[in-house]
Amino acid sequence: MKCNNCGCDNPDDAKYCRVCGNVLQLESFFEKLSELGFMPTTMITLKGSLGATLLLYLLELLFIIGCLMVIAGIVNFFVRRDSGFVFVALGGFVCSFVIAYVSFKCKLLDKSFPNRYVKSRLLKETDYIQLDFVNDDDYAFIVKNKKFGVYSVRRYEIQLPAIYDWLSWKIEGQILNVRQNGRQYIMDIYGNELK
Repeated sequence: MKCNNCGCDNPDDAKYCRVCGNVLQLESFFEKLSELGFMPTTMITLKGSLGATLLLYLLELLFIIGCLMVIAGIVNFFVRRDSGFVFVALGGFVCSFVIAYVSFKCKLLDKSFPNRYVKSRLLKETDYIQLDFVNDDDYAFIVKNKKFGVYSVRRYEIQLPAIYDWLSWKIEGQILNVRQNGRQYIMDIYGNELK
């Protein structure tokens, strides 16, 4: 089998080129993605977090109370001409703002309704994802247009975009073996090349 990276002739059953270490059977790998632990992103079903859902509903209730405080404070200020109601309105506004910020920062919508929010983003950025994704591992490999990337399962976001010709774990969850544009190197999970 001829290496498409350096042109070296290798035995037919070789997985890697003996000169440059290039993965030789990558095309057959993409043909067998389903058999090798990957599934189409369109087929995944994600479980929502009950704790995140309950917290989201509680914060929504507090947000509504804060909004009602704002409305009541403003109305009472104009009707009764009592400046004390300005503080009620201001307190309600601050309360509502803080609750909205905490909900957004903690990604409560993503955790409560992952099939609606997370999956819609995944469908744009991946064609295939590792089945381990469903098992709550920290990271899962993704494939988009025959390129590899890494998805952070805990943070519900792409850790490394799918731009690499090949990725494999050197140290699971920390260090990756990378092949990109015919060059092989190692890097950390944040995309920093290591020497």
